[in-house]
Amino acid sequence: MEQEIYKYLNDRFGLSKVLFSSYSWYTGNSSNIYLGPKQIESKLSISSPGIIALRKSKTYKPTTNFLQLFGSHIKKSIFTISSKETIDFCQGKDIIPNSSNHENLIPGFVAVAYETRILGCGHWNGKNLSCLIPKSRRMHLSIPTQ
Repeated sequence: MEQEIYKYLNDRFGLSKVLFSSYSWYTGNSSNIYLGPKQIESKLSISSPGIIALRKSKTYKPTTNFLQLFGSHIKKSIFTISSKETIDFCQGKDIIPNSSNHENLIPGFVAVAYETRILGCGHWNGKNLSCLIPKSRRMHLSIPTQ
């Protein structure tokens, strides 16, 4: 499983295996894959061994937490949006980009960014960017009017 995860993270986001050398991958009782410390004290009763980093179904889906945590290391599959689009995205709205800046981006899960800050996970289908930020973490933002 680990080699498959490393291949996915490198191919999709340009994240090197070396970046995760001080961590271990753990599977949960569902589709959750956790990233946590190399060793877990056996005396502890824990509910999860780290953060949920990925969810596995047909493919891997990175979580918003994971993308935000490792955002400064992501080199590929970054979908940069404008300030207006950022407000819409943070409210959970899908984005239809106005520019052709994303034509060469491979469809699939992407790290959505405003300037250099990773906002969370989105899904790019080649035409629309779907917001995959959990509903509980979405924000109600507005642009101040003059």
